[in-house]
Amino acid sequence: MSDARDVVRRHVLRFTGEVTARSLIGIAGGVALAAATLSLDRTLGWTAAVPTENARAVSGALLGGVLTIAVFTLWMRTVVVGLASGQISPRVVSSYLDDRFQRAITGWMVGALTYLTAVALLLPADIEGGVPLLSGTLALLSGVAALVALLAAMRHAVHSLAPPHLIRRLADRANERVASPRLPDDPLPEVMPDPLELRHLRSQSMGWIREVDYASITAHLPAGGVALLPLAIGDFVAPGETLLLFDDEMNDHDHDAIRAAIVIDRTRDTAADLAFAIQQLVDVVQHALGPNSNDTSTAYEALVHLRAVLHGVLRRGRASGCHRGSEDRMVVCTAGWEPADHLDAAVERLRGAVARDPVGTRSLMNTLKLLQHTAEEVGDGRSRQLLIAEQRRLEELAEIRQ
Repeated sequence: MSDARDVVRRHVLRFTGEVTARSLIGIAGGVALAAATLSLDRTLGWTAAVPTENARAVSGALLGGVLTIAVFTLWMRTVVVGLASGQISPRVVSSYLDDRFQRAITGWMVGALTYLTAVALLLPADIEGGVPLLSGTLALLSGVAALVALLAAMRHAVHSLAPPHLIRRLADRANERVASPRLPDDPLPEVMPDPLELRHLRSQSMGWIREVDYASITAHLPAGGVALLPLAIGDFVAPGETLLLFDDEMNDHDHDAIRAAIVIDRTRDTAADLAFAIQQLVDVVQHALGPNSNDTSTAYEALVHLRAVLHGVLRRGRASGCHRGSEDRMVVCTAGWEPADHLDAAVERLRGAVARDPVGTRSLMNTLKLLQHTAEEVGDGRSRQLLIAEQRRLEELAEIRQ
């Protein structure tokens, strides 16, 4: 398990490598296609009755047009993101500035530009009977294809960044985290060690806990050692703060290995952090019902999707947070969130957001009642009591507003 700098470096290298590979494939494909079409034109003798000078002028115009379209195609998503930020929280929308469609378009545009450039450069100065028919036709079709790609990019940007699609994507990502919990679930030790009697392993980095390799931590504990992890994925840690509490002495090599097993990243990531994934759905509701907005449709859609995610959280419950290794080595995460913690964090913010909107208040009340039924079904008493208390607070708010 590498540290945060390695994670960021791999992400940058993966993105750069993918874009570079697509561009190189586009360049190679454009040159190969230009050479093939010009060779085929010479073999077949197909020409069009157009002066070579005119053909060069048209090729230059097509090259400039395709280049302009390529830039506008990539810029189009930025424009749509700016428009979408009026309906969805800018923090949420900004993470969708880049996608695979844009990278694919980049490769195709590089190929089209390379083809047009190669045809213009390889076009003979004077050809008896006109210009090569096949190469000229494909050059013209490249310009038409670029225009079609621009329309496709506009449609894709609007479609993929429309509030209903963004909300569904956020909910799907949160449900993926619910379905694949990151906490271990081995039986807890019969006697938990007293944190006041344990040694502290301090953090040397600042950032968000993104991943924890429990197996690597236990492997570096002494036989029979029990360690407490007072942080969970999604928690923020500063230099000098406690990363781990342990009961037996370890050497510097073990300390470094344990620090490396706890990946600290510069930013939060919904791919690992369930609390952050839920928070983004709450952000959508708050933004849609903010003082400068009254987008009840978006708020309602985000709220019902959030309800579906919280149903899954209640049914999953909380893992023990304990990982058992060989020779009775154990590490226990003491900071993992229970379902009631997720409910409290979400509903506390939602209550303030819907206080000004009667429709939003009724929707949230219905959400709380349905979640209460699920809490009763799974026997989660703490969540049930929290949901009942929140319903009372909403009723009090409704009475005050009346």
